[in-house]
Amino acid sequence: MRRFVAIFIGKIVVYLSRLRGGGSSLPGLIAEKIYPSLVSSFRQHLRLVVLVTGTNGKTTTTKMLREILRSKFSNIVHNEAGSNMSRGVVSAVISSMSWSGKLEADVGLFEVDEGFIARLSRELEPDALAVLNLHRDQLDRYGELERIKQFIEDAASHAKSTVLNVDDSRLAELSNKITPLIKVAATREVRKLVPSDDELGQRGESLYHKDHEDADVYIDKVAGTKNGIQHAEITINGEVQKVSLQIPGVFNVYNAAMALGTSEILEVDTSSALTALATVKPAFGRTERVVVGDKTLQILLVKNPSGFNQVIMNFLNLDNRPVLIAVNDNYADGRDVSWLWDVDIENWSVADTRIITTGTRGYDMALRLQYADIESYTEQDLSLAVEDFIDMIPEGGEGYIVPTYTAMLAIRKILRNKASLKDWE
Repeated sequence: MRRFVAIFIGKIVVYLSRLRGGGSSLPGLIAEKIYPSLVSSFRQHLRLVVLVTGTNGKTTTTKMLREILRSKFSNIVHNEAGSNMSRGVVSAVISSMSWSGKLEADVGLFEVDEGFIARLSRELEPDALAVLNLHRDQLDRYGELERIKQFIEDAASHAKSTVLNVDDSRLAELSNKITPLIKVAATREVRKLVPSDDELGQRGESLYHKDHEDADVYIDKVAGTKNGIQHAEITINGEVQKVSLQIPGVFNVYNAAMALGTSEILEVDTSSALTALATVKPAFGRTERVVVGDKTLQILLVKNPSGFNQVIMNFLNLDNRPVLIAVNDNYADGRDVSWLWDVDIENWSVADTRIITTGTRGYDMALRLQYADIESYTEQDLSLAVEDFIDMIPEGGEGYIVPTYTAMLAIRKILRNKASLKDWE
């Protein structure tokens, strides 16, 4: 009875949340309070369960997997709103259920926060667990990476199969403890473009000499981007495949490789998986492009040093477009913003770039820039900062928005009045 009540009330909250335009995790939060065992009760309704975790790339990789799995499965439950704690998973499932609690689904596909992966894996017993990477992120919530690595090991013990990025040195340490396992890796040249956390700290130069050529999925080559399409070559079980992506950034080739490795576990035809990958567009806030009048704004979400460094390398260093950096310190962002000092801001070749900082920690960002001898100015009012930023962009030009998570959500809400935007894509 309590389960029925939890689902019924949860669905009411889903309906009310949609009316007010938000609250993707609130229904799950309330439902779990009423019936704490709700997550584990879902497993009997799902034919297959796929969990995706790691510091960077969860939303994009899960979106890739959703498109790949659509080629084989007709009904997929997915927390597409990006709420990846247990309450977000519960909300997604409740939204797909009937009022009586019935769920007809082939696959439950969920991106999961690293701090919740052990619990959700234990309760859902996934058929496939994809682990992307481990980087320092929100130390105030989870502590050091060795603790997160233990979460991953615990989660893998409840999964039928695991896909692991063994180019990440900490995940490679787990590869001898996890079975069955699909390994994902890349050539030394590619790995240098997407350094692990150790390599970011300049402690892991020797790691570049540790090749994993025996990997089941191996990135041979990233051929660059032409006409907006990124090209790569990936070997899958000994056969070289050409991969085309509408999503820029070498790190997204890793995400694609992880998605392909996971699709192998689920026995999706490789040709169908590659065709599906070519259709995937950026997830909301992750290299998403927004057109305002004749100006284009590209939103580049950052959450930690490694992600920010990738944004600098793959986008900011390529030209001198105006930049708006919005840093918040809300719970979902992480209260501790000391990670800004681990970003390689000094490697940003700013030239004549005009920069605005904003958000609750906009002045902290400005101070970090000042120490790198980079000029900026701060506008604490987010709406005014967005207006000033758009005014900076020349007619027909483009600019970059570099926000943390809650700042990204707030900026997209402001931009909805100027452009056609979905809550998520």
